[in-house]
Amino acid sequence: MRKILILITVLVLSVTAAKAQDKSESSPIIAMRDGKVYAVSPEDGSSRLLADPSAENQEMVWFRYGSLSPDGKTLVYVSQSSYDTDPKDFISNLKLVTIADGTTKTVVPSGGVFDVPAGKNERFDLTMATWSYDGQRIYYFRRTISSVATTINKPTQFAYYDVLKDKHELVARLDPKNLLDNLQAVPEGIVMRWYSAGFSSTTTMNLYDPNNRMLKQIEMDFPYLYTLRDKDALYYTQLKDFGNIDYAVNAKTGEKQPFKSGYYPAEQSLMNGDQSMHVFTTQDDFNIYYVYGADYHTPITTIKNTSGLTYAISPDGQQLAYMIYDQGPTAPIQIMDMNGKVRKLDFEAGQILWGTTEYVSFYAPS
Repeated sequence: MRKILILITVLVLSVTAAKAQDKSESSPIIAMRDGKVYAVSPEDGSSRLLADPSAENQEMVWFRYGSLSPDGKTLVYVSQSSYDTDPKDFISNLKLVTIADGTTKTVVPSGGVFDVPAGKNERFDLTMATWSYDGQRIYYFRRTISSVATTINKPTQFAYYDVLKDKHELVARLDPKNLLDNLQAVPEGIVMRWYSAGFSSTTTMNLYDPNNRMLKQIEMDFPYLYTLRDKDALYYTQLKDFGNIDYAVNAKTGEKQPFKSGYYPAEQSLMNGDQSMHVFTTQDDFNIYYVYGADYHTPITTIKNTSGLTYAISPDGQQLAYMIYDQGPTAPIQIMDMNGKVRKLDFEAGQILWGTTEYVSFYAPS
């Protein structure tokens, strides 16, 4: 009986691993090049066009963390007119692209306050479109931009689009003088960051729950850009000069706690975090990217870079796609496996996405 149970366990684990591998192999790399979006095969570099905003005389805003839905099936981006367009003709909306077939849905904020038209010499500008952690909402900012310098700025709308209900909801009205820093989905809701214009070093993080209630507001000097989480807590971090974590502040309670030496904010696969690659950077005279396996016992490689680097982790966390910009704004996509073996695809891109990820503290003693 014991042997049968062991055999069943092995089979289940094997099937799970196989599904994760299949997920990675079947999931294309989403690449941006020349203002167009492509689905690129991680196996042979073949590509297919997913989106071309220029066909509608519009431009695409760059991808960001949160552009890909948690299940990896749908891309959201902001498509808008060029900034020299007359305000009355300016368009800024959301585009939802189904990765499997390239089907695109245009989403325009509407209903209630969203139906109030822009004023004279004003236009609405969408920014930072970000999927929620459960994939049911897309959060965004909607700013009112005036072409007349003397116009008093109107509040920025912090809102979301409910994908299931096909409805827009207002979360909060924000002071337009404050500079928007980041939006990040977390299991508890959404973290919105901003800072005051000028020379202030203070960044404010607001944690909202799914009912649009602000759970906690916390101020920190020069916090790390992304919110970290583990099984017990959600927290913001302050880094030391080299890039390791100095201390953390609990996002829900505001409690400050020091960190032991050797911990870094690292990115890992959302789907397969325990077995994922972990990537973090340190700064000296140049950026150094450290790539580990599941823990510090499995270092894979380090990449020293002075010209710029972009990377994306595969859905199963077993591969890393990256580009080194040493010849211009685009570069060939390279794929690294868990053994550090690298192969180059015959496709150049300016930006890439692959699997959805999250940020955690990772122990990597020197």
